[in-house]
Amino acid sequence: MSATQLTIQLSAADQATAGTYAVVVTNQAPGGGPSNTVNFSVTANNPVPTITGLSPASAIAGAAAQSLTINGTNFLSVSTVTYNGAGHAATFVSVTQLTIQLSVADQATAETYAVVVTNPAPGGGASNSANFAVNNSVPTITSLTPVSATAGAAAQTLTINGTTFLSTSTVTYNGTGHPATFVSATRLTIQLTVADQVLAGTYAAVVTNPAPGGGASSPANFVVNNLVPTISSLAPTSATVGAAAQTLTINGTNFLSTSTVTYNGAAHTATFVNATQLTIQLSAADQATAGSYVVVVTNPAPGGGASSSVNFTVNNPVPTITTLSPASANVGAAAQTLTINGTNFLSTSTVSYNGTGHAVTFVSATQLKILLTASDQATAGTYLLVVTNPAPGGGPSNSVNFSVTASNPVPTITTLSPVSATLGAAAQTLTIYGTNFISTSTVTYNGAGHAATYVSAAQVTIVLSVSDQATSGNYAVIVTNPAPGGGTSNAVNFTVNNPLPTISSLSPAFATAGAAAQTLTVNGTNFLSTSTVTYNSVGHAATFINSGQLTIQLNAIDQATGGAYAVIVTNPAPGGGPSSPMNFTVTNLVPTTTSLSPASATAGAAAQTLIINGTNFLSTSSVAYNGTGHAATYVSATQLKIQLSASDQVTGSTLAVVVTNPAPGGGASNPSSFTINNPTPNITSLLPVSIPVGSAAQTLSIFGSSFVSTSTVTYNGVSHAVTFVSSVQLAIQLSASDQATVGSPAVEITNPSPGGGTSNTANLSIIHWMGLSWPASATPPGAVGYNIFRNANTGSSGPPWIQINTGGPVPCSTSTCTFTDTNIGAGLTSGVEYWFVVTAVALDGVTQSGNSPVASATIP
Repeated sequence: MSATQLTIQLSAADQATAGTYAVVVTNQAPGGGPSNTVNFSVTANNPVPTITGLSPASAIAGAAAQSLTINGTNFLSVSTVTYNGAGHAATFVSVTQLTIQLSVADQATAETYAVVVTNPAPGGGASNSANFAVNNSVPTITSLTPVSATAGAAAQTLTINGTTFLSTSTVTYNGTGHPATFVSATRLTIQLTVADQVLAGTYAAVVTNPAPGGGASSPANFVVNNLVPTISSLAPTSATVGAAAQTLTINGTNFLSTSTVTYNGAAHTATFVNATQLTIQLSAADQATAGSYVVVVTNPAPGGGASSSVNFTVNNPVPTITTLSPASANVGAAAQTLTINGTNFLSTSTVSYNGTGHAVTFVSATQLKILLTASDQATAGTYLLVVTNPAPGGGPSNSVNFSVTASNPVPTITTLSPVSATLGAAAQTLTIYGTNFISTSTVTYNGAGHAATYVSAAQVTIVLSVSDQATSGNYAVIVTNPAPGGGTSNAVNFTVNNPLPTISSLSPAFATAGAAAQTLTVNGTNFLSTSTVTYNSVGHAATFINSGQLTIQLNAIDQATGGAYAVIVTNPAPGGGPSSPMNFTVTNLVPTTTSLSPASATAGAAAQTLIINGTNFLSTSSVAYNGTGHAATYVSATQLKIQLSASDQVTGSTLAVVVTNPAPGGGASNPSSFTINNPTPNITSLLPVSIPVGSAAQTLSIFGSSFVSTSTVTYNGVSHAVTFVSSVQLAIQLSASDQATVGSPAVEITNPSPGGGTSNTANLSIIHWMGLSWPASATPPGAVGYNIFRNANTGSSGPPWIQINTGGPVPCSTSTCTFTDTNIGAGLTSGVEYWFVVTAVALDGVTQSGNSPVASATIP
């Protein structure tokens, strides 16, 4: 193959016999030679072992050291054994059996451990694996600590004592797993909760060890015992013989839903209310006979038991006597049966007559009979009968009189003294005058018997207590003489009069108009539960507090308007009457003004309505505008109206508006300002519109609108004193110096604040001018104006004439016309004389109806 490898073929025959055969390689000469010898072995192979069984096949965890026998085939003296993967010295017994030694440690823990036998080469190999089981033991419980608890016990530790417990042991209590604490192989603990011990019973505790092996221990019982019940009280604690069926409540401790109850030794169905209360139903039969009956509560096992007994008492009733038959007898009457009618009689009831027992015949629960002997009725008198029922309960009845009498007269009443009293009067003696009174006469007042003091056959007295006179009314007084004979007198009334009430004070004593509904307390004396109250003559429902105090409810309407309102308390008849009145004062509020609408006007405005907004206005509120009263129209508590006349708004200013509420209370509001704004003036014309330069001092009339008496005027920028003529005309005085210079000085009018302002500018013309005048005789009738003509030539009074007024006829007075035109001197030479003529113009504005004389003027 190569310098390092050769191959040869071995035949079957070469390997037929076991042995060791030398292999030598030889290189040929020259040189060469044989190699070293290496043996090739032909051997018989060891078999593979098998395990068929182990003896023993298992052990208990913690077992002592022991021999483990391994049974199988093909075992060799050189076979080896592993247990749980660890080699163990093997003892060869035969080709079918080996043994090894298992130590305590090999069996300390429950598990399944593999056992394997291995034969060495050649051949050989590992056997199948056979499992050796180390099993957990079955635990046992020997005791529990504690062995029991009382139902409702607090959480606690339960210690379980026994054997072969493991750290992996589990515990069930009443079939439910509880975490176990491993203390040792002989002790475990678990925690018992309150719920584990809430109900009485026997609860199994079981310990279980896990596989392999292991298993559940026999159960050990933990007992939760019921408490012994106690009875603290019964409700009711007793009943009267013959009572209807009713519920008996048993109060105590440690009662269970399974508690049972006996009454007088007989079981009664118990209703569980809670651990401190049970109820049972007592039937009529349970209460039919007087006696003390034992009530016992029993709790069932485990534990439990019977409570101490508590007695329920069924008492005999107290008897009552309602009537006797007969109710009386005459002195010397023969022996007779007396029937006693009433209630709650028993077959064991006894009867005493005049303090002496008499044999009783029981008829029914409402009737008894005794025999009255002749001696029982031999002497006139009143003899008491009493029925007595024996214990338990029972007792004597009311006493009823049986009268043995001679015949008495019928009494009469003629008069009483006094005949009346005032309600609440102190106790006093009432003397009754009449006839046929006897020492055994009785007196009723208002149907109630009063102890009578016999004075004579014509007079008896009784004492009237405070309570007899506590309520007003007419109370009948009647005297009765007893049988035999006797009878009832006529009735005479004793009158208890109501007192006259008085009012000492009111609380509160006053309110503000518009106040909310409230309680008015009336303090005074002699008030009654039947007293009535009027407020402002209107009845108001009164609440009686005591004799010194009543209350009524005042609604908003009662307090809507200021005033003094009389409060009167009236006590009804008999007696009574109205108290003196006491006034409750409703005071008006002080009004406030918050705004005006409109808040302002322009001076000279037309009459208008002014709305005043605010609070606390009344229908009687008054309004002052600029200190002068104005008739107010009431709209609501927050709005009034007044009428402003034109004269109220003539001059710019800020004027106060004040609302005043009348007494009681009331007063003046804060002032609200109403502003009258001056208008802005306007100039439409001046008169004259032009002035010859150098004119003497004169009046300048200014025409326009929105002039006020406080308007100021500047002429050529200088203020001038103003004469107010009207809202459309002012006048100022122009001095000679104001007219000394040709020009167009500005005229302006300023109205002061509030409002106001400066007018437009009007210019006055200061010009060179000529004035022409003529007598009235030169003015033809019907003239409306004049045209002005100038001679075209200087120094000539004749034609040609030139018309110089270009704006139409000039209006003039009928006596004199002064014509001014800014163009009259235009183009003319100063100091030269020119001739002019004026022609009147007729109504049609066209026809010239006459000329003035010719006049001349020299241009200044």
